[in-house]
Amino acid sequence: MNERIFVPADDEDALADALSAKSPVVRCMARLNATGIVRTIETWAESEMARGTTRSQLISALADVQVQTFASLTAQLLPADTDRSMIEYYCEFARIRMQENMSATRLLLAEAAS
Repeated sequence: MNERIFVPADDEDALADALSAKSPVVRCMARLNATGIVRTIETWAESEMARGTTRSQLISALADVQVQTFASLTAQLLPADTDRSMIEYYCEFARIRMQENMSATRLLLAEAAS
């Protein structure tokens, strides 16, 4: 079973696998994906580009929304004395996972183009 965190929006088999994964984090991410959030973000990004939003503006807006969401949920779920460690966690997590996901996406794009 493939326990990917990110499941392509149109890959129903991968989503089914993720929903039954051993990892509770993978299952949680799969349930979030099943809400249509990935498709919503894709549609939003395409609409913004059509409006003339630049790539850098779009990336900045998405990053800000992601940080705001993480910060808001963290503030609601954890005590204030964990703020510094959660900021460090987020930065380290992004440093590692972002490169993994960008590389995987570039591979998928290259495969689709060939």
